[in-house]
Formats: sequence, C-alpha cells, structure tokens
Amino acid sequence: MRLLQEITTLSSGQSYWKAKLKNGKTLCELDTVTDIQNARVRRVEWLEDVIGSDDLGRIVEVILCSPQGDVHIPVVRPYGAFQLNQGMVSLLDNQKIKTAQIVGSIENDAGDCVVAIWDALEQRLYPEFRTNVYQFGAWRNGVAPLGRLNIEALGVRL
Repeated sequence: MRLLQEITTLSSGQSYWKAKLKNGKTLCELDTVTDIQNARVRRVEWLEDVIGSDDLGRIVEVILCSPQGDVHIPVVRPYGAFQLNQGMVSLLDNQKIKTAQIVGSIENDAGDCVVAIWDALEQRLYPEFRTNVYQFGAWRNGVAPLGRLNIEALGVRL
C-alpha cells in the first residue's frame, strides 16, 4: 500500500519525509496511524508522532524523498533534526498548496544547518543547502528568506 502512495506522491510532483531512528525503525510521512482519541486513521505527522513521542531525540538520519531522488542527511545532534513545509492558501477555494518541503539537521550551537529542499513550484531539488535556523536564507532567486525558524515549535535543541 505504501509503495503505491510513494509512487502517487512522487508522480504528482510532491515530496515526503522519512526519519531513521537509533533502533533502526523508520518513520515516514506516508505511513498511517490509528488515532483512537479521534476515532480515525491519519497519516504520520512530524509534530504529533515525532516531536510528541520524543522520537526527535532518537533520529539519526532525515530523508527527503522527491521526484528527483532521495537526499539522506545525517543527524549528528540529539534533537537536531527538523522538517517544515512552506505554502500558501488558494483564494478561490481556501485549499492549502505546498510550495516547498524542507528537512534538515542542525550542526552546531550557533544554529548552522544543512537542509534538503524540494521546491514544488520549480520542481527542483536542492540537496545540500547550507543555512542557519536563526537566519534561514533564500535557496533561489524569487523566494523570500524564511528568516528565524520557530525552533521552539520545531522541537529542536541547540
């Protein structure tokens, strides 16, 4: 089932993340979990299922899977991995449109990081963009710098 979801996601020009844990387990955005409290099945979410379970401290590698291939980024610091999406909302139907997906790893106390970015608008992979979580730069012309990331919400620790 997940293989079909991977193929469908990539063929539609989108990306997804994976996170490899110390124990060898891999979490994937396309996996599903049963949410008993809300009586539903949903996709794995970074906030609820990685940060909320404290698996963030056990990540040893983050992976961005894109139509142009997978990028594996080693995580050298506990609580140093992060994932975020950039997007916009359509004025016509109020639908969210993902314009970029970013996974990364913080390298030092100053917030320097290496990230992989799937630019969904440009359909281009930026595999090793170096930036800083306190002043996240633009990865191409026409994209506004993200500035300071909300590291508290991302769950990372410096």
